[in-house]
Amino acid sequence: MDIGILKESLCIGGTERSAANISVALAKKNNVNTILFDGSKIVYPYGGKLIDMKLTSQTNIIKKIITAIRRRIGLLKIVNQNKYDVVFIFAWQSNPINTLKLKNTVKIISIRDFGALSERPKIYKKNLEASDGVICNSQYIRDYYVEKYPEDADKAFAVHNIIDVERILSQSKESVDDEAFLNFRNSHKKVIVAVGRFCKEKAFENLILAFKECKNDISDIGLVFVGDGELKDSCIELVNQSGLEDDVYFAGYQKNPYKYMLKCDAFVLSSRSEGFPNVLAEAMALSLPVISTNCLTGPAEILMKNCDYSVAKDKFEECDYGIITPCYDYCGADRAISQLAQAIVHLLSDEELMKKYGKLASKRAADFSAEAAVEKFEEIFGILKNRREKNNARL
Repeated sequence: MDIGILKESLCIGGTERSAANISVALAKKNNVNTILFDGSKIVYPYGGKLIDMKLTSQTNIIKKIITAIRRRIGLLKIVNQNKYDVVFIFAWQSNPINTLKLKNTVKIISIRDFGALSERPKIYKKNLEASDGVICNSQYIRDYYVEKYPEDADKAFAVHNIIDVERILSQSKESVDDEAFLNFRNSHKKVIVAVGRFCKEKAFENLILAFKECKNDISDIGLVFVGDGELKDSCIELVNQSGLEDDVYFAGYQKNPYKYMLKCDAFVLSSRSEGFPNVLAEAMALSLPVISTNCLTGPAEILMKNCDYSVAKDKFEECDYGIITPCYDYCGADRAISQLAQAIVHLLSDEELMKKYGKLASKRAADFSAEAAVEKFEEIFGILKNRREKNNARL
């Protein structure tokens, strides 16, 4: 099958990493082109042939309009030249490329952030009207969309993100030459780690507040952040104001975060919202015991055999593959933060529980293999391709 995978770029980001992983997996059995608007800063390995449109984002309103038009024209030209069976688009919800109609090619859009969907569902509805189908990265996102727009049920699908366990394990074995980090690690008996962009959705400020509570029970605990973002400075300021500067380490953005994660004792996801939290499953691939807020969406689908988003409404709960804590919307931020702190203390104080969840984590991560995802993708592509051909035959 001839497939085009479209993304704005493959720079830093969860969606970028997901698009790259999917392109690599699909390229093993299909003819894949990875199409980028801007390929100047590629962080993640991609699959198939790269097509760089070299149309970078603009801030000037006139230049933005011109660039949007050039992107639409450029994509149509690429599609016509390569005669793809399927074009799978990972563009941001408001990108006008999502409303572009393709005459002879199956066009699939993507929903990968529940927060964005819940805030502006009509945009996704409009995008899907110009597309053959939509693939969501969690079942909850798919079901939420279909509940709002039941007429689109046969066009909406769910496939979890791909976790490349072999690559994660291989990279985790690389040596860490960050002497400051190694000294920090050695000076703390237990260290928890959080990875991601410093943004509102990740709620790292709440993790800092929870960590401060943990210090009352585990004095020699440490917290490591791997990542950068617009709210990093405010988090550093909060750490300093809380007197935690000796117990919190900011490693910054790391091309290989896994070698840092492997040297920590547990992973914590403190998010307000997610689509499918790649980093949670990646931490599990490293056999790290994990704690996550029960945010929408993803964690419950990863940490439970039978997903139930109603768990942990006001207190943390031990689940099949890790610990889930209340989301901030369930019981208020103060209690959610306190329960997150209690969950961290509960886990780190029980060596047997840590070993148990470490073993279960690695087994669970294997469920998100490329092979399983590719089978689902190809099934969806086949359904939509056959549907398109039947509809064209009627015209």
